Amino acid sequence: MTAVGDVPAQTIFHLTEYSSQPGTVEASYQRRELRTQDESPTLYRRRFGEQGHTEGAFVGRKIGRLGQYIAAQGEKEPAQYLPWPVSGEERWLGLLLEFDPPLVILPSTIRPGERFECRSTIRASDRWGHPLPSGTIQRTVRVEGFEAVAPGERMPTVCLRLVTETQLRFGWLVRANVTEYVWLGRGIGEVKVVRRIQMLAFLLYFDEAYVYELADPVRSSTPLDASAPALPASWTRVALLLDRFLPGLRIGGAVIEYGP
Repeated sequence: MTAVGDVPAQTIFHLTEYSSQPGTVEASYQRRELRTQDESPTLYRRRFGEQGHTEGAFVGRKIGRLGQYIAAQGEKEPAQYLPWPVSGEERWLGLLLEFDPPLVILPSTIRPGERFECRSTIRASDRWGHPLPSGTIQRTVRVEGFEAVAPGERMPTVCLRLVTETQLRFGWLVRANVTEYVWLGRGIGEVKVVRRIQMLAFLLYFDEAYVYELADPVRSSTPLDASAPALPASWTRVALLLDRFLPGLRIGGAVIEYGP
């Protein structure tokens, strides 16, 4: 790996150059649990649109804007309930999150040695749109350098390697730390992600790690609308689906709305 210390200090990394190319509407990842070495990889998909993207079990489902599934202040019920995916008779845990101000996932530019920080307040709701205790989120991003990665049987791709750390706090009830190592390919987006989730919830401790490696992206014959935000984008609302707690936490899918 070419460490960030070997890159001239005046270098400016334009992270928008490391987002998906126009016309990429879907990307598939091989997901593997790191703590269980013999587990076979599973396919995890993302589908992109003009106002956000869907992941996992939400891909292919018509959801619409998430605001309609969250009870307005002073109201007991939302306008309607979100149609959460289910597995047989099993109902997975679903959460709705609103960020104020919108959460900046990645800065548009960053320099070697620079540490980008973003903070937001979280308004949380349960799967039925009923309010939960509010919380805070703090996210930091820094560049580590360049590294060639070869997911699956693909040719090696020289990627910009980032480290992100995200802290979520809901009082003393729920505290979570998410550490990610992210490899971004120029004009490709995320080529590889290693994500570790550590969470203390109601005196229960969870610690799980996964690696996501890009399979071939699916491209549309018609490019995305020019008004669609270039990734990285800010997040305004998220519907998060957890489909497993034991033996470790696992994200089953998500709906993510982009902001300004």
